[in-house]
Order: sequence, then C-alpha cells, then structure tokens
Amino acid sequence: RTPPSSSSHHTVVITTTVQRTPLSTNRKLQMIDVNVCQQENHLSIKRLKKRQTLNNYSPLFNKSTPVPIRLECNVNPFMTLNSTNESKPQKRKRSSLKQILFDEENLEENYRRKKRLALKQCNVHRFNEEFHTQSLLGSGEFGNVYLCVNRLDGCAYAIKKSKRPIAGSSFEMLAWKEVCAQAVLKHQNILQYYSAWAEDDHMYIQSEFCNGGNLAERIRDNHYRQCYMDEKVLRKILLHIANGLAFIHSKNLVHLDIKPDNIFISINDELFEEKNIIYKIGDLGHVTDIYDPFVEEGDSRYLAREVLQQKYQCLPKADVFSLALTIFVTGTNSILPKNGDEWDRIRDGKLPQIKHCSDAFNDLLITMIKPDVSERPSSSELAEHPIVSPVSERSKNELFDELQEEQRKNSILAKKLLDYMFLANELERVCSQIRAVDMNKSHGESSPLQRSSSLNDFRLTSVL
Repeated sequence: RTPPSSSSHHTVVITTTVQRTPLSTNRKLQMIDVNVCQQENHLSIKRLKKRQTLNNYSPLFNKSTPVPIRLECNVNPFMTLNSTNESKPQKRKRSSLKQILFDEENLEENYRRKKRLALKQCNVHRFNEEFHTQSLLGSGEFGNVYLCVNRLDGCAYAIKKSKRPIAGSSFEMLAWKEVCAQAVLKHQNILQYYSAWAEDDHMYIQSEFCNGGNLAERIRDNHYRQCYMDEKVLRKILLHIANGLAFIHSKNLVHLDIKPDNIFISINDELFEEKNIIYKIGDLGHVTDIYDPFVEEGDSRYLAREVLQQKYQCLPKADVFSLALTIFVTGTNSILPKNGDEWDRIRDGKLPQIKHCSDAFNDLLITMIKPDVSERPSSSELAEHPIVSPVSERSKNELFDELQEEQRKNSILAKKLLDYMFLANELERVCSQIRAVDMNKSHGESSPLQRSSSLNDFRLTSVL
C-alpha cells in the first residue's frame, strides 16, 4: 500500500477472518471495513459489520500462518442442558475485535450442533504411565477388565480395555455410549465411573473396583458347590437392582442388558456378610433414550420378546423382564435357553418355580415377565413392593435389636433432658433472687436499716 497523498482521496479496505474454533463454528463472522481518509493529519475509522462465510480466506493471512489448534469437545447425548436454558449468558459489549469474534450469543445452539469427535482425535497416553496393572479380572466379547492401582493415589480401580482397536469400527459408537452413560448415571447401585480415554485407538474406561466380582461368578461357584442362595439374599439383589433401574428410568434411559454378568458385588468389610454387600449395575454399553431409542440387542437369553419385535413403546418394562430372569437364574443356578420352545414358554409367562422360595416371591417373578407389558410392575414399584422392601427383609431378632438400640438412645436423651431442666430451675431461682434484691434496693433507699437487713438476707440465702 502507498500512503495517501494530500491531493487525492484513498480508501483502504481491510478484511479479516478467523480460523474455525469451537466458539466460531456455525456463527456469523464479522467483516470490518476500514475507511481511511486523510483529514488534517489524523484518520477517522468507521467500522461496518457485514456477514461472511467460513469458506472465504483473508488476503492478509496465508496458509503458512501458524494458527493455534483447539480440539472441540463431545456432547453427551444423555445429559440435559436445562440448566443452561434457565440462565443464558448476557451479551457482551462489542467494543473490541476480540469480543466481536468470540461472542457467545449462540454458544448453546452451536454446542448442540457439533459433530462427535472421532476416537483417533482423542488419543492420549495414560495407562502405563498412571496405572500399575496387577491382574486380569475378566474378559468379555469386546474387552478385558484389569485390576490396576493408580501410581499417584494408590487406590485400586477396574479398567476396561477394548480387545482390538475400535477407532473407525462399528464398536466405537457402542463404547462411546457406555462412557457417556456412566458419566451421567451416579447412584449407589450403579458402578461408579471415574474417567475414560482413547489410547492407540483402544478405549479405556476407569471405574470402581468391586471386590466381590460379579453375580455370574457367584452363580458358577454355587453350582460347583451344589448350594443355592436363599430367598433373603435374592430379595436383597432384587431390591438393589430395582433401585438402580429406577434411577436409570427416572433419567428417561433404559439399560437393555440386565444379566448376572453385569451385576457386580461390592463388599464394604473384610467379612463376607450379606449385610455388608451392595449389588451394582454395570456395563452400560446398551443404554439408550426412552423417547429416542437406538436399540442394540443384548443377550437373547434375558431379552424380552417386545424388544426383538421392535416394539419400543415401553422399554423400561423390558429391564424388569430381564431382572426377573436374572433373579431366577441366581436362585436356581440354571442356564437359560437362547432360543427354542422353552425360550418361547418363558416369554409366554411360564417360568418354573424356585423350589426353596415362597409362593409370594415366585408369583412376583411371574408378574415381572407377563407377556402384557402393562401388567408388569415398574422398577420404582418393585423397589417399594412389600416382598422386597427393607422392612420385610429384617428378621424379628434384627427388629428387636434395633428397637433396643433406639430405647437406649432415648434413655440417654431423657437423662440429658432432666439435667437441662435442673439447670434451668437453678437459673430461674437465682434470677428471682436478683429481682428481689433489686426491688428491695428501690424501696429501701430511705431506710438504711432495711437495706442492710435485705443484703444480709441475700448473703445468707446465697450461703445456704
């Protein structure tokens, strides 16, 4: 450019653009026209705002200009943004070029429109650097689970690693959905999620380590020892998993893969006692939205017929169906058929009884697998059912012990209350004496003899 001369009038148009960033995607960019004119040795600049598409390149920037690269972030499909709707950010004053380019007026709309980042774009190196592998906990169709200790905090975690690189494969979406579901579902009866990452195109999921294994291992152990879980344990499993499912369903989500392999056992004490055990739901790779389902069929042995028929109007009842068959297998140590006549008879509501359990408990399982989904109880109704409720789980001795403990606490509180009442009476007595002395002072100023006698009485009373 040549500087304008005094005799001529020149106009210089400067056009600027910005590299695509998370805040500038699908957004109106600004074009600044700068009209430069010479007026008495100083310039007057006028800025005009116009629209420009992202495909236009600035003549002031070439392709060799280094531009900082900022990776975008994924949008969790199971997380609602109701909180952002209630309080939208205020508009900034567009007083500078930086504020114009990074205006967040349409941030939420752009956040929803972003494409999912591929696994290849998120590769990091964490596994061998942050964790020490101790043993292999289990192996499934898609991945292996390892017991690892974090090198920094020294705590044990269960880390699931995909068996083969899944970046770009059909299993990438399944693994990503499992990560998203675990991140938003936090409940005492759901396996706790800590973090996830991609490394060498493998998916790693760090979650809670359950020291009791899973329910399938417990069933195989009982089958080998020829013993069965009693009805009290089966009721507790049913209660815990129903509570976890009720929480999942309250978020308008469904699990669709409830089975013994996906129920984990957490023991809160070194002693293997049933009162210290918590049962948790894991493996959330098949979780989907109730109102916008993307169904990946799970294990056919535990799958309800309406799911195979693609009738998705009442998907939460399919989880109830799978839970009933899970309890049945846990109580009988049996193996369910994958197809055939017996498979159809179970879907018709004909389930064999668990011989060592009560008729009421067996009837509840039959209700949970009824062919008409409207006749099945919901997960929240199961959690409040009198057969599986916490009160019905307790024996008479447990209730009596609890009653004695409450009576002991009440006696301690009653003793403290009596002590407080005694102190309050003493305080009231002293206050009444002080008031009496004040009254004597007000009436006895004219008579020194009365004042001295009243003071002597007060000293005597205090001594007594």
